[in-house]
Amino acid sequence: MSEQDKQIARPVGAPAPLSGDSSIQPAGSLTQPADPPTSTPSSLKLTASRTETYSGPLPHPQLLAHYERLVPGSAERMLARFEKQSDHRMYLEKKVIDSDARRADCGVGAGLIVTLAGMGLGFLLIQGGHDVAGTIFGVSGLGSLVGTFIYGTKSRKEERAERAKLMTGQGADSDPEAG
Repeated sequence: MSEQDKQIARPVGAPAPLSGDSSIQPAGSLTQPADPPTSTPSSLKLTASRTETYSGPLPHPQLLAHYERLVPGSAERMLARFEKQSDHRMYLEKKVIDSDARRADCGVGAGLIVTLAGMGLGFLLIQGGHDVAGTIFGVSGLGSLVGTFIYGTKSRKEERAERAKLMTGQGADSDPEAG
């Protein structure tokens, strides 16, 4: 191979050198003659890229099919396991919701009993001639009931606002200024 061939030889797939590029690549088994140098440097590079993302509780359908080819019946077992886990999760969620509702009902009942007892005791004290003590018991019983309902309403409102933030992706973890 002549000295001129060595100067213009380049590996297969390598871009043609720009004019003024004096690098010399040795000729090898994977070389081809380069394009003759031109007076205007120009380069065109085309890059194609494909990105595929998948998110879900089950493997990607192609991966699931691959598992099925490797171990026949595995896809069916994975789907059955997913369904079983989903049923279990829904059962637990229902149980938690039911127990929360029962606890809330018991709390309301207990609050009603305490409030009625305080107001009743206040009424009896007033009837017995203890006006100041009776008034304090009556008002404190009613005040505790009103305070509890105001606090409960406020905390439920804050909880709903926090859930809305989490569902829209604006939770505390995603806030860059939170710290």
